[in-house]
Amino acid sequence: YLRTRHRIIRRLCQIEGISIEDEIVTCVGEIRKQKWGAIIVLDRENSLKTVSDDGIKMGSVFSPELIMSIFNPHSLLHDGAVIIQNDILEAAACILPLTESTSIAPDMGTRHRAALGLSEETDAIIIVVAEETKKVSVAENGRFVNIGKDEMALLRYLNEQLFITSGD
Repeated sequence: YLRTRHRIIRRLCQIEGISIEDEIVTCVGEIRKQKWGAIIVLDRENSLKTVSDDGIKMGSVFSPELIMSIFNPHSLLHDGAVIIQNDILEAAACILPLTESTSIAPDMGTRHRAALGLSEETDAIIIVVAEETKKVSVAENGRFVNIGKDEMALLRYLNEQLFITSGD
C-alpha cells in the first residue's frame, strides 16, 4: 500500500513539474545561506511514529516556506528534526536517538550524532545542515554518505534513493 501511495504522490508532483526532492534541495540551500542548522528526516519503509509522536504534530503538506519557518532560529520549533513522509510534514521539533558510535568525526555535533543514531535504527534518509560550517551531510544505514559538495549532487542522490519505479 505505501509503495503504491508513494508512487501516486510522486507522479502527481511530477505532473506539477516540481518534485519534493527539488523542494528539499531548495530548502537546504536556503538554510545554508541563512547559516541555520537543520535535520530533515525522509521517512521510507520503517515507521517513524515513535519519533514523530514525541515531536510537535504537523500533518501539513510539505512546502519550502514551512520548512524555512521551522528552522528559523527565532522559531520555537527550530531545535530537533522534521519528519517528512511522502509529501506530508508529519512532525517538527523531534528528538532523535543519539549514536553510541565512537567513529564519528570530532567536528560533528549533536545534529550529526542524532542523524547517525536514527539511521542506525531505521531506513530513513537524514539530511543535516551544520550551522557553523554550512556543510550538508546525509546519514543512511548507520553511516554518513559522501554525496558530493553541491546541491545538484544532493538532488541526484535523493532522486536515486527515493524514486520508486512503476515495476515495484
